[in-house]
Amino acid sequence: MFCQYCGQRNEDTSQTCTACQKPLASEPRGAGFGVRGAEGVRRVNKGFYLGSIAGAGLLGVLIVVLTSARVQRNPNDLSAFPLLFLGEMIIVYAGVIFALLLYKSWRAIQDGQVRTTPGKAVGFLFIPFYNFYWAFVAYWGFAKDYNQYIVRHAIDAKPLTEGLYLASCILILASFPLAFFPGVRLVAPFASWIVWVLVANGMCNAVNSVAGTGGEPAS
Repeated sequence: MFCQYCGQRNEDTSQTCTACQKPLASEPRGAGFGVRGAEGVRRVNKGFYLGSIAGAGLLGVLIVVLTSARVQRNPNDLSAFPLLFLGEMIIVYAGVIFALLLYKSWRAIQDGQVRTTPGKAVGFLFIPFYNFYWAFVAYWGFAKDYNQYIVRHAIDAKPLTEGLYLASCILILASFPLAFFPGVRLVAPFASWIVWVLVANGMCNAVNSVAGTGGEPAS
């Protein structure tokens, strides 16, 4: 059996964990979360989520970056502002889809041993200033909790690269100071786009790794 505290594999007859020495439950917390993951968790449509986040995100970034450069050259060109607004709305759409994916990612690993709930993971990201800290919980924390989850439940799945999720959080903090450097602020959005697409891809794979086999992929 696996230790419900640290994830260490132990003999079925063991009373305490050989790694952390804590008592082993006869039935791990989160019963019903077998090798195929949490009951009731459905697979996500990777094409929809990754396509929306990557496609809309790139389109929005292109429009905003190019239009911003146009405005800098000619601040009196009012015709550029509708394009700028359009680009920002497309980015908002990609952000909404990402938030939905984040919610489903946390929901897929709820076994009573993770650091937050799906609602908090997403909702606290909208709290001004506090969200800079919470991003590390919601994204980096998810990668760490998911990796521990697949160990606890003996799921044959590829672990998430925790450093990538940490980098995504650092990019959030760095986006504001980088905006003051003219050359960097034209490149930084595309670097961020690449990182967030990789993060979204990992989340899709994570959900589908622990989801049950019943039902069609859900968007």
